[in-house]
Amino acid sequence: MPRAGMLGRPVPVRVATVRAVAVALAGAAVLAGCGSVRYGTAGTGTGQSTGNVATPVPGHVAITPYPAPVPSEVTGTGPTAGTPPAGPYAGSRAAALSLARDLLSRVRFPPGARHSPGALPGPLRKIQPGLIGADSADLSASWQVPGTMAGIAGFLSTHVPAGMSYEGRGQAGSVGGAITMENVSYELRSPPRGIYQARLNLVVAAAGQGVSAVRGDAVVTWYPARSAAEYVSPGRFRAVTVTSAAPGSARALTRTFTSPAVIAGLAALLNHMPARPELGPVSCPAIIVGTRAPTLEFATAPGARPYLVAVQSRCPAGVQVTVNGQPQPGLAGDISLTADALLGIGPKGA
Repeated sequence: MPRAGMLGRPVPVRVATVRAVAVALAGAAVLAGCGSVRYGTAGTGTGQSTGNVATPVPGHVAITPYPAPVPSEVTGTGPTAGTPPAGPYAGSRAAALSLARDLLSRVRFPPGARHSPGALPGPLRKIQPGLIGADSADLSASWQVPGTMAGIAGFLSTHVPAGMSYEGRGQAGSVGGAITMENVSYELRSPPRGIYQARLNLVVAAAGQGVSAVRGDAVVTWYPARSAAEYVSPGRFRAVTVTSAAPGSARALTRTFTSPAVIAGLAALLNHMPARPELGPVSCPAIIVGTRAPTLEFATAPGARPYLVAVQSRCPAGVQVTVNGQPQPGLAGDISLTADALLGIGPKGA
């Protein structure tokens, strides 16, 4: 199907267009909050269990310093070579494991709880923490806790660890109509820089008369490092072509901008996106064939072959980047709102 407005003569940029970039970038920053670097400090806990106050059991591990920012100097000979602005932080497996230990130390139990490594009932030994991608780390711990399975699960549901949000409670492992396990899960509200997401899942099972066993799995996902090549040095480009499709239409709208303000704004949008974590196998719904995804194409001159291309991906969500035809790590962010605003397209789904 033909597309309107293919690469051709640059379109003059007006003041209203520059304003649209500013508005779009502000909105895109909000959208990117679901997949952008978030800042915060992990709690420390007390490491003691006294009286009738629910506190972390012994075993707290202090958080180690997180990695430094991405290198400030980008080397190379292409148009993107140069010094990028202060960008997102990358995490690491070591930082994820350190945070996982800290999260396990925050679990709050009734008095009498104690660590019990290796003393899990059969059902708890078979539990899998779920699909773990290349950028995730899983750490587990186990405890013996006085009380019934239902009573302990109820306690955990109402005593949320510091800095975390309660996600829910469930049951599993029915044998002969009886529930054999209950689980309670939490999510860290403000992950430290470099960390995409941190979750804690607790599974409770009976372990004898008046005693329950609890298995805890802390799964932490970090932002991987970006490639140096995919940072955009706006001063090295003289044109950017923006493409997107109106809601419900396979007909793409395309426009080339030469305004330094527009180019710099779009460069900043991409430069502040972290790399997209690899989260394991993803099930993608059917995508309508022929629909043009929002695209940004940076070129050294109007009409020149694009050197850096950023394309919005629906599944997995994020931005795919190629530099001089070479694929780069995907970015966790969204360029749809910005592209649509520049092209005068209304909000999708409106």
